[in-house]
Amino acid sequence: MTAGAVSRRGLLLRPARTFAQVDDDVRIVAGALLLERVAIASYDVAVAAARAVPAGAAERGRPRLPELLARVRDHEREHAEVLASKLEQLGGRAPPAPRGEAELARRRAQLGLRAPLGGLRTTAAIAAFALELEDAQLTTFLGAVRDLQNAALIELATQIMGAEGQHAVALRSLLSDAPGTLVPDAFERGEAALP
Repeated sequence: MTAGAVSRRGLLLRPARTFAQVDDDVRIVAGALLLERVAIASYDVAVAAARAVPAGAAERGRPRLPELLARVRDHEREHAEVLASKLEQLGGRAPPAPRGEAELARRRAQLGLRAPLGGLRTTAAIAAFALELEDAQLTTFLGAVRDLQNAALIELATQIMGAEGQHAVALRSLLSDAPGTLVPDAFERGEAALP
């Protein structure tokens, strides 16, 4: 057979690779959607905790914590809606959102999130809790950009990753004013140390 010829075996193997790539994209999008749904539920907890924290002198002139967290949560909802739609288009099933605090704690632990749901009594504790979540999302979407095969999904992942980076900077600003902690690295890896 010449180099340019195509065998029947080759034709049969190509669709299998394509199906495998779609399966990989389904798995990646489902994982990202699960993290977004955990983020939404986590932000619900954080918003409630932030509403109980009195605004001190350090918070004056900055966005109020509850409003910032609610806006970020709303962004996560938008991300989840789009990811769920894309997952459905790919033929995948959306993972359910966590129901109740016990399931949320279990899902957070499965995703490697260590910040506990309790103990969110200060601006710093709440911002650190949310920043851990944003760093996990940055890591997830950075991996998605690397591993996804579908160009439209790669574009979506980069858009979401950009938003998560903005969230991280806003949250870091609540922890410190030092420029080195607000934007700690030239290249985002989702691993920035807390200020």
